[in-house]
Amino acid sequence: MVEGLGRSSLATDPEGEKAFKKGKKAISTGFFKWSPDYLEGAVMFEKAAKSFAASGLEVRAQEAWLEYSSCSEKSNEMTGAAEGLQEAAFLCKDYDQSIMLLL
Repeated sequence: MVEGLGRSSLATDPEGEKAFKKGKKAISTGFFKWSPDYLEGAVMFEKAAKSFAASGLEVRAQEAWLEYSSCSEKSNEMTGAAEGLQEAAFLCKDYDQSIMLLL
């Protein structure tokens, strides 16, 4: 059963994790970085979400889509914000949570 290995809860996606960490780093601030880079964060979170979804890690993909939506909204890109919420809603297992994300 090779097909089931990608869907396991223990499965990881190194490329997705790397992109997710780059996205978190882009939106974090520090002593020498005063403002977050939401555009770079949105690009990295979208890449991570697509990678997680391709690997079958729906929960991580949903988390990355929500981060993508937040970054898009903060960079005033409302189409991206709506797309992120829509993709996260489609990955929800809970019907009520899915409806709340779509609203």
